[in-house]
Amino acid sequence: MKTIAIVTFAEDVGRFYGHQRPELFDSVEIHRYSVEAGTIDRPFTEDLILVATHAIYDTVQRLIPASSEVVITRLTLSREGLQQIRDIPSGSKAMLVNLSPEMCMETISLISQLGINHIELMPVYPGMKEIPAFDIAITPGEKRYVPAGVDTVIDIGHRRLDTGTIVEIALKLNAEALLQQEVFQRYFASITDNRYSFDALTGKNRRLETQFEMLLRVLEEGIIGVNSQGTVFA
Repeated sequence: MKTIAIVTFAEDVGRFYGHQRPELFDSVEIHRYSVEAGTIDRPFTEDLILVATHAIYDTVQRLIPASSEVVITRLTLSREGLQQIRDIPSGSKAMLVNLSPEMCMETISLISQLGINHIELMPVYPGMKEIPAFDIAITPGEKRYVPAGVDTVIDIGHRRLDTGTIVEIALKLNAEALLQQEVFQRYFASITDNRYSFDALTGKNRRLETQFEMLLRVLEEGIIGVNSQGTVFA
């Protein structure tokens, strides 16, 4: 049986990632390690090391054998979580609550990449001295760190492994055939993809292609041109 080490900062995030394998790799044995719990104290022996961030990878790199495969996660949001943010009235100000300044900015950046730009987000994290007086707090599964007195708390759930990360895991486990299974397809359908701008560009290109096709149909009836004297001819 293949083994995967899930290496995160917070212990509960590691548990979440383990549960969201979404039965994907049910024949794989999962081992969890976290900086917060102090459980990273020996070299890893697992076949694949799934590391939450580049910063954590820098910390644990010396404990990763050369023979182990490594995947540094790329994260996204659930479609449901993203919709909750979309539903916030335009022009609103909200605190984005996470474990650290870095994780706050990562989440804010991700939200922006997913096309959300109608609200103002301010990072809020444990130990922060000056808390903005906002009525709305958005948090990716860290409600315990939301300051007291906030009127509206929107928990969008922990960030999720994106499509590319799941595919990379499957490839490194030589299990790519599993990607065609329904459970994987349901998982992919439940998450947003970090291709918002790409999809928007693709939509624009399709419109241009349609317009070009219409032009070609018109030209099939005769080539229209202009000579050097400015006379239109067909």
